[in-house]
Amino acid sequence: MEPWAARIKELADAKGLRDSDLARACGIAPNSVGQWFGSVSDKPPTKSIKGEHLIAVARELGTTAEWIMTGCCRVPSAAWYS
Repeated sequence: MEPWAARIKELADAKGLRDSDLARACGIAPNSVGQWFGSVSDKPPTKSIKGEHLIAVARELGTTAEWIMTGCCRVPSAAWYS
């Protein structure tokens, strides 16, 4: 799994969001989101995310696209997990 996907997964799990919730925010199929994390058994994890999906996921998770992609500049606080 790519580092950006791991950050999405970590924050989504902490917020109790499923692949289907992220997919709905992006307007894509849940299998597409699952492929970010390597949870689609017949396909390897994807290496990239479309910009429009990155922005939608960041909004859904209450973070920034920059944090998702780099892990810096806006570290999730405990309040985000509630």
